[in-house]
Amino acid sequence: MTIHADNQSLSPGALVELFELRAPASLALQPFRFCNFSAIGGGGPRLAGQEYTPLPIEADGFEFSGKQMPRPSLRAGNVNGALTALVREYDDLVGWSLVRHRTYAHYLDGGAASGSPSLFPDDLYFIEQKVSEDDLQIEWELVSALDLEGLKLPARTITVYCSWVYRGPECGYTGPMYDRFNAPTDNVLADICNKQLTGCRCRHGQYAELPFGGFPGVRRFSL
Repeated sequence: MTIHADNQSLSPGALVELFELRAPASLALQPFRFCNFSAIGGGGPRLAGQEYTPLPIEADGFEFSGKQMPRPSLRAGNVNGALTALVREYDDLVGWSLVRHRTYAHYLDGGAASGSPSLFPDDLYFIEQKVSEDDLQIEWELVSALDLEGLKLPARTITVYCSWVYRGPECGYTGPMYDRFNAPTDNVLADICNKQLTGCRCRHGQYAELPFGGFPGVRRFSL
């Protein structure tokens, strides 16, 4: 069953949100994965093998209405001052990207449908500014990828296509050859990536952590 079929069901199950906070590529840091709930039995839930740390967080304002792009808010509990240290070291995390994954609980690892996880399209936002900070929590304002379309972040241009060099260090792919239609090939001259998310998934895996260098959310929010 897919997530679209679940939506037609009278009882699709519990909808869950999972977040990935990603640093700019120049910092070479691993994504920080978190959520606002714990797995049954304790600990962080997993999706496709990746664990998400439970944190006291609130995220809202993602709804799109009219022609104005949403500017969501993210509020996170400052547990043990860990976020304060991160904010101070990396300039309030401005320019970092936040990916929101949404799926149903039965697609999480250990769930009834964990063997074939299905997700809603990801939401991609960037941290625009830190709104407030105290001993209890930190709040950020987010901005959509569409608001940044055509603008440049450090060494990056916001576009739906991957900006990495195919088989280069950022891409990291060293496997079999595929052509631009994602079909296997033994012709080295036809070994070309289409620079789209489909090409990245074909080479790195449908549910792998992708090094995709583009911003799919730009297309999805286009007017």
